[in-house]
Amino acid sequence: MRKMFDNKYGQAILISYVVLIAFLGITLSNTYNNINFLARGNANFMFFKTAVSTFDTAYDTELFAKTYVDDVIGLVVKSPLSYIHQTLPFAQNLPIVLSSNGIVGVFDVPDAHELINLDKENTYEPQFSEYIPVEFLEVKQELDVVNLADPGYLLQNIFIGDKDLNVNAEVVGLWDFVELAERELSINTNVDGPQVLIFHTHNRETYVDEDFSNAGSWDTGVVLFGATLKQVLEERYGLEVLHVNESFYSVGKIGTDGGEYDRGEIIMQKIIDDNPSLQIAIDIHRDELATTLVGEVNGQDTAKLMFVNGISMKRDLANNLVPMQYLTNPNLEDNLAFSIQAQMAGLTYYPEITRKIYLKTYRYSTNMLPYSMLLEVGANTNTIEQALNAVEPFADILAIIFGWE
Repeated sequence: MRKMFDNKYGQAILISYVVLIAFLGITLSNTYNNINFLARGNANFMFFKTAVSTFDTAYDTELFAKTYVDDVIGLVVKSPLSYIHQTLPFAQNLPIVLSSNGIVGVFDVPDAHELINLDKENTYEPQFSEYIPVEFLEVKQELDVVNLADPGYLLQNIFIGDKDLNVNAEVVGLWDFVELAERELSINTNVDGPQVLIFHTHNRETYVDEDFSNAGSWDTGVVLFGATLKQVLEERYGLEVLHVNESFYSVGKIGTDGGEYDRGEIIMQKIIDDNPSLQIAIDIHRDELATTLVGEVNGQDTAKLMFVNGISMKRDLANNLVPMQYLTNPNLEDNLAFSIQAQMAGLTYYPEITRKIYLKTYRYSTNMLPYSMLLEVGANTNTIEQALNAVEPFADILAIIFGWE
């Protein structure tokens, strides 16, 4: 009788240990997989910094509790990183992304470009000039919208393009740019949730004076520009901005392989679907040139800005302009309205740093929302300071277009 009891007791203990080990194994595995590595090659220290980071944003505890309990009861153990941010608050300011039950949450901090950093002296802190409301900005040149009906004017002053597209009167004649420039653009700023989305299809794009080994981190290159733009839009105009720094590069590759836009669309479309309040999407890049793209704004050397539109069209062998059937963009006309109005505002108030709109084949990342823009901030030859000096002018351009005060 005693032997039978011991056997049953031992079996119960064994089963309990197996269940416990399985639970811990699955939980740790999902924790590891759910961490949003800024650079997947920086394993140990990056794991630590991400795992113990804290969050300064609002967090829906009730939603998490319900989701987590449901997952545990259903024997689908998800990442418990939400415990960690409450119990280990001594490391801070590293935004991460968690996914749970199809919900993507991007947790950011007010100063998103501040990383856990042993040497704070290597972080560039932009010094913003005294804020001038957009209605008091100096008009540098008067523009007549009527001129946008003239293909010659458009080709000489507004557009350039990819050589393969061969931008000519036929191309610019496809749209009524007078109507697009006069179209009222507006967003609902009273909606709950973020209204503006900032992301980077190529988040490793850095500037000439930066250490490329840090490319893709929150305090370098185009990502730092995005973080600074987020700060300005939120502080000056009361907007809520969602800044995503997900890497879309192929794992193990240093450079691009052409698949970043395809990989990025899968992730960004999910984020947009999960945040229906989003109305503006800005994909921030920098150009790759041999010359330095700089102009002077308020006495400061400032990187030039260029708006890029992929028009989902190409030339066939007979040089006819044909649509790219596999890259449709139902938002193209709204994209162009956004770009042409940004161009007109830039040429009116900041002509020193406003390049021509660049038209290309394909569609890039502008098909997911009507008010989508691909922005090039300077080039690889600019400094990070020159790039950050362009944040305020670009924020002003957005405010002029959408009537923010």
